[in-house]
Amino acid sequence: GVQQNFARRYTHELDALQWHFAVQAGEPSHEPPADGCYVHGLWLQGAGFDPDTGSLCEAEPKVLFTEFPVVWLLPVACPAPNPAPDAAP
Repeated sequence: GVQQNFARRYTHELDALQWHFAVQAGEPSHEPPADGCYVHGLWLQGAGFDPDTGSLCEAEPKVLFTEFPVVWLLPVACPAPNPAPDAAP
């Protein structure tokens, strides 16, 4: 639904969209983004998240589940592929 709304708003083909995602640092916003959506409520099992490097890390000892930060999913238009020149035999 998010991609479809984006495609209609900016007149892109739905098949020409892909997801860009960004992990949000700090406190999550309670306002919806202008484009895309925020995903919250994700958990990591057997891993942790290092906000300084923005990557997964080893889990803390004796901690099985770690809450994952809010993720912003944003549809973006894929660049048009460059047409390859026709190779003549």
